Amino acid sequence: MLKQTIKNLLIENDVVNISNAKDIGFESFTEIIKNENMINKYYTFFKEMENMLNEDNFIKPHHANIFLSSYVIYCFPKIVLINVPLSSKDLELKKLSEILIKNYEEIIKNEIFDLDNLSMFYKQFTNYITFFIEWKNQDYIKQILPFVNSYHQLEETKKLVEKEKMNTNANMANIEYFISKIIEQQKKLINHVQNIAGIKGLEFLHIYKPPNITVDEKIYKEIEKTVKRAYWDKFQEDLSKNDYKLIPMLLYDVKQRIFKLIPSRHDLHLKINEEIDIHLIEQMINNDAMTGDSVYNITKVLCNYIEMFQAPVDDKNFKEWMDNFNNLFMKPDVTYSELLPTFFKSIFTRLEKMEQQIIDFRDKHIV
Repeated sequence: MLKQTIKNLLIENDVVNISNAKDIGFESFTEIIKNENMINKYYTFFKEMENMLNEDNFIKPHHANIFLSSYVIYCFPKIVLINVPLSSKDLELKKLSEILIKNYEEIIKNEIFDLDNLSMFYKQFTNYITFFIEWKNQDYIKQILPFVNSYHQLEETKKLVEKEKMNTNANMANIEYFISKIIEQQKKLINHVQNIAGIKGLEFLHIYKPPNITVDEKIYKEIEKTVKRAYWDKFQEDLSKNDYKLIPMLLYDVKQRIFKLIPSRHDLHLKINEEIDIHLIEQMINNDAMTGDSVYNITKVLCNYIEMFQAPVDDKNFKEWMDNFNNLFMKPDVTYSELLPTFFKSIFTRLEKMEQQIIDFRDKHIV
């Protein structure tokens, strides 16, 4: 049976060899050696060798993965062995991988069935497995620690962002998007940790207590700017695909911030809610009923209220901006993806200015 298995592996040897691994590169080669049929062939080879040599029942299915990993370690040490400089165990593992591969390829190519040679190779492989497991267990914390620290830094940033929800001037759409991007990155980090160290790595991630992490205010502001930019880029991309789902969220935020500027004017709250009916707008979007006129009317209503509540000193500048926007809107070839991100960014900027003016007034005149 071993003879036939070796003949079968000769076919695989055209793919699984040092020269081919280096030619096709790390990602392509690692995809190849994940193939279950291929892994089973190597497991069968080692298991039949073990039976032929009357050795103890040591070889397990996952040992075939370890053997195939020896090619990755030998051919791509800069990717797999992350210590700089390489530790003595890293160097020893690379050397053992090279010896193991070359001895294996000699057995396969020459179809060696001599018991002494097979016994020597079998012992070499079992020793390699033991060393590999020790190396991996010792090294996995070093490998995952950068990912774990990044995960916890993101967790601290997320807490800071969540505190922003308490800020009455907060842009909720931005905040929710910011948090969703943080969670997305955390999920990627969890996957990296799991791929490197499995369940042990995930346990370490959750019990690990990082050193005191403080997110500098300047760094936070830079993160905030980056996320806002990404948010508007995403909005523009969505609009270019006729995806308008962010519009109701933005309109809701704008209305809430206007209400906070005039907290006691419930009559105007009611009027604004009637003129900008979020539920109706969502239905229009879901039913593909948004027209150029309906979009224009929404922008006109918002501009009217901004003009109503802003300081008189800003009227001239705002009128010029509105004229430019209206001219752009009337161009026949203009798209929503060109218009609306710029429009909403300007509206939020003006709302922020109005909010700050109220704060400055209270600080100056109210003791």
